[in-house]
Amino acid sequence: MPRRTPAPYASGVPDPALQLSPSAGGRPDLEAAELWQLLDDAPSAVLLVRSGHPLLWANAPARTLFGSADLALTGRLLTDLMPTLKPEDLAGQGRRATDREHVGGRRTVQAGVRADGTRFPAEVTVSVTSAAGADFLVLVRELDTGPSDDQAELAALRERTDVVFDSLAEGVLGIDGSGAVSFGNLAAAQLVQRRRTDLPGTPWHSVLHGDRCTLDPCALADPLALAGQTISPVELRRRGGGTLPVEISLRMLRGGDGAPGVVVTLHDLTERLRMEQLKDELVSTVSHELRTPLTSIRGSLSLLRAGAVDPGSEQGRRMIEIATTSSERLSRLLDDILDLGRLQAGKVPLSISRQNATTLLAAAAQAVSGSAVTGGVLLRTVENEERVMADADRAVQVLINLVGNAVKFSPPGSTVTLAARREGDRVLLSVTDEGLGIPSDQLGRIFNRFAQVDGSDTREHDGAGLGLAIAQGLAEQHGGTLTATSELGTGSTFVLSLPAAPAR
Repeated sequence: MPRRTPAPYASGVPDPALQLSPSAGGRPDLEAAELWQLLDDAPSAVLLVRSGHPLLWANAPARTLFGSADLALTGRLLTDLMPTLKPEDLAGQGRRATDREHVGGRRTVQAGVRADGTRFPAEVTVSVTSAAGADFLVLVRELDTGPSDDQAELAALRERTDVVFDSLAEGVLGIDGSGAVSFGNLAAAQLVQRRRTDLPGTPWHSVLHGDRCTLDPCALADPLALAGQTISPVELRRRGGGTLPVEISLRMLRGGDGAPGVVVTLHDLTERLRMEQLKDELVSTVSHELRTPLTSIRGSLSLLRAGAVDPGSEQGRRMIEIATTSSERLSRLLDDILDLGRLQAGKVPLSISRQNATTLLAAAAQAVSGSAVTGGVLLRTVENEERVMADADRAVQVLINLVGNAVKFSPPGSTVTLAARREGDRVLLSVTDEGLGIPSDQLGRIFNRFAQVDGSDTREHDGAGLGLAIAQGLAEQHGGTLTATSELGTGSTFVLSLPAAPAR
């Protein structure tokens, strides 16, 4: 049989890169061409692989196994032929090559894919090599595909397990005894902002703290010593920059060879910490808002009960009015907190029907008229016959909040204008005041919970800062929006956009 030296497939590797050293096969008396001949005539499929590159070379049995004898595997990646083969199957072998106890290659069961898309179970042996400029020599042997074949079931189980593993929301990393990552799921790669294929072989501490760890020594550097612990919060330094608070749980794991390792679960704490901050804000704000009216109620009732003030006198009636006003303020605060909770839980029932936009605006103006008269503010409603689809009570609740705020922050003698106009399939209900306006750096946060334009303890106007957050939530429940524009010294305009009612 004539000697033949297989040509490389089009992978950007020049011919010299596929020169075999006679000593590569341990037979110095054989020429390179004879070594190529032995590989090409081998009974099993043989692949030469360079990490991250298309196949360097495949022998004739490999071409037959994955398609046909004349099939060119040009440009194909190893994972195209065996999608269940993970980077750690190669990277793990690369570490084993330096361990004399693991000479001879690593065997796993994988699922192979032929050119026609059919799958088959295969035993895959990966060995490290420097022959022809490759990193790995991969031997592939098709397994018996009988219906009860254990190996086929094992390959299918592996594939299903990988799908489940990658569907987990939690980041999962496997750490070997040397402290290097042996595997990682997609969620872990996303958390640390690294390519998944870059994870295997990367030191654990580098993944966690990068090269900028300020602790020396770092208490988290040895994962084996931390096995069995859950640590929170931990500052994860991401490759893309910035940090992320995470909780890490470490559990001991022993591989098939008995070597110790650790499975690390990474849980993003961003949302939990945000909720804890909101809870703290709620407790602080509610405590502050409750204190003033409770003090007023208690003081007024104490004077009346002690007989220091005659209930029938002018001063007594003033004490009763203070207690009544303060109790109403407490009631509104509790209603706001309950409404906010219902909105967050999506449990605000709405009874949507056709409503006259002007009627809704007039109802809100009527509800706030007392405050307007007291403050010397004129309310002007522009008549319009536009119809909207809305829950009347909840829509008026939103408008009362907007008109009430406009009156509260308007100077005496100014006007608050309520109007409606059609814009496409929407009706825009606007409330415009002539107040001082809202600073541009505050405009973006006025719809946040507990937000106050004047956040000082001595602010002129009371309120827990929940009204606009609730109003925006109710607008969104209607399928609408709530927006604001403002100019300092001129005033502000709040616009409630609601779906227009269809023509009858």
